[in-house]
Amino acid sequence: MSDPISELISSILSVFVDHPKSVCMTYIQHFRFSFKMAFVFLGTFVSCLIHAFFPCYCVTCVTDTQEYVERELTKVGCRKKTDDNTDEYIRKIHQINSENYR
Repeated sequence: MSDPISELISSILSVFVDHPKSVCMTYIQHFRFSFKMAFVFLGTFVSCLIHAFFPCYCVTCVTDTQEYVERELTKVGCRKKTDDNTDEYIRKIHQINSENYR
């Protein structure tokens, strides 16, 4: 028979470590990256609002953000690139995306 308090503590801790661990990050690394992305997306949200009212402004904000996020994802956790083909990888993804949305 296991201790109920230990089980409770274990289940609470798992909420904070399971997902970060599944993406090869610590809780703090995951927190920092997620917090950074929240501000990136907040800036994109504001840019999109401006673009909605004034279409000539912030024309490439979503594409720029997409490319930035793709690049950043290759630098962290399990997706971290160890070779120097990151730029080529991003170019290929951008090319595929631009071909799909013509």
